[in-house]
Amino acid sequence: MYSRLFKLVFLLTLTGCVSTPYDEPISNNVATIKFSNQGRGDAEIFIYKDAQFCTGKQNAGKVDRLSYKELTLLGGEKQSFTFGYGFDDYNGVKSCSITATFTPKINGVYEVLMVSSYKGCVAYLYEFNNGKKISIEGEQRDYSSPVASDDWCE
Repeated sequence: MYSRLFKLVFLLTLTGCVSTPYDEPISNNVATIKFSNQGRGDAEIFIYKDAQFCTGKQNAGKVDRLSYKELTLLGGEKQSFTFGYGFDDYNGVKSCSITATFTPKINGVYEVLMVSSYKGCVAYLYEFNNGKKISIEGEQRDYSSPVASDDWCE
C-alpha cells in the first residue's frame, strides 16, 4: 500500500504540477537521442523548452525498465532533460533522477544510459560516430531553491 502511494507521489513530483506533452520538432535540424533505462524501475523523461533554467517542462513519456525510447531534439541548440525512476528495495521505496544539459549536433545520434548504483543512479551520455559509441560530457544540473520565478535548475 505505502509502496504504491510513494511511487505515485514520486511520479507526481517528477512530473510537476505543470507539464505538457513533448512535441518532437518537425525540422531538418534535429538529433536523435535514445533514452535507455537500465535502472531499477520504470522511468520518466522530461524535456525543457528553456534549457538554461529548465523551464517549460514537457513530458516525453515513460521508459519501461530494461527498455528504451528514442526521441528527436533540435540539434545545434542546448537541450535540457530529466530522466528518473522510482523503485522498491529492502529499505523501502526510493527514487532517483538526473537533470542534464548538452548541445546535440544536427543529425547527431546519442544515447543516455541510466543505471542503478549503490547510492542511487548514474547517467552516461554517448554519441554514435561512424558506428562507434563514444562517451561525451554533458552538464549535470542542480535544482534551484524555490523562488517566485519558474526556474527549475541552476
